Amino acid sequence: AFISTPKVTPGAATVKALVEIENSSAESSPLTLRLKVTGPGSSPGGKADLKGSVPAGGKKTFSIPVKVSSPRLWSPDSPVRYTAELEVVAGTKIVDRVTIPFGIRTFETDPDKGLLLNGQEIKLKGGCVHHDHGPLGAAALGRAEERRVELLKLAGYNAIRTSHNPPSKEFLSACDRIGM
Repeated sequence: AFISTPKVTPGAATVKALVEIENSSAESSPLTLRLKVTGPGSSPGGKADLKGSVPAGGKKTFSIPVKVSSPRLWSPDSPVRYTAELEVVAGTKIVDRVTIPFGIRTFETDPDKGLLLNGQEIKLKGGCVHHDHGPLGAAALGRAEERRVELLKLAGYNAIRTSHNPPSKEFLSACDRIGM
C-alpha cells in the first residue's frame, strides 16, 4: 500500500491509499477494502470502504480516497503524523491488515521562491549522510538510525541527503517522526 495526500487545504485534506491486491486462488474473489485514518492522539480522521473483486490468479490495484477535516500539517518543526489502517475483507473475514504512519503535507517548487512546504518557503539546512554507523557497521539498527537523526536535528538540520546506498526503513521512519 502507498499513502499520498493529493489535495491539502487548511479546511480539509484528501488522503489516498493505492493498494495492489493479488488473488492466488482459482476463483475470482470479491472483497471490501476498508481505510481508516486516525489523527494524532487517536483522534478520528476519516474512513471509507470500497467494494471490488480480483480475478483468479490475477492482481488489481485499487485507489481509496478519504477526506480528513482540518488537517494538522507535517513540518520539520511540527512532525504531526496520522495513521492509515487498511483492511482487506473477504466475506466477513479480515484476510490482511496493514498500518502505515504518514504526514499530511504538500511540496512545491517555485522558480522565484524555491521549495515550498505547505505553501511556505523553506530553506534546506543539512548534509550528506552515509548509511553506515562507523564501528556498528552498515546494519540498520533502529535506535542507531533514530539517534543519528536526533543528533542531526539538534545540530540544526532539517534535511538529509543520503549517499551511495538506499536508506533503511528505520532511517526514513525516524526522519518522519523527528521532523527531518
